[in-house]
Amino acid sequence: MYKEDQKILVAGWGWNTPTGYNSPVTLREGVMQQVSAQNCMREGLPIETVNQYHCATGTNQSICMGDSGSSTFIKFKNRFYDLGVSSYIQQEDEFKIECNPILLTTFSKLLYFSKWIETHVKDLPKH
Repeated sequence: MYKEDQKILVAGWGWNTPTGYNSPVTLREGVMQQVSAQNCMREGLPIETVNQYHCATGTNQSICMGDSGSSTFIKFKNRFYDLGVSSYIQQEDEFKIECNPILLTTFSKLLYFSKWIETHVKDLPKH
């Protein structure tokens, strides 16, 4: 399900302007593009965690501040599948928060953490 260059869907309540400060009153959605693990590592993702995360870059849309914990989805045979949860948005300048669709965003892979989730989260729906 994690394929390089694959289009993935994102949704969230985060900032909707490049410099933030405004959050939407409705859930927003966008499209991003999956990037390879090698590109993720080149941008600083440690090799020992590469199986735990997947990375994407925006087309002209991206997640932003306030979207942490938002999901990434793919649509397959008219069903949506949750791939991951947003965990890190790359910044060009650590002292200036900007939402730049060109920069990589890292998502925790739900499949990798599924056993932990099943063990620690109560009242999950049955398969």
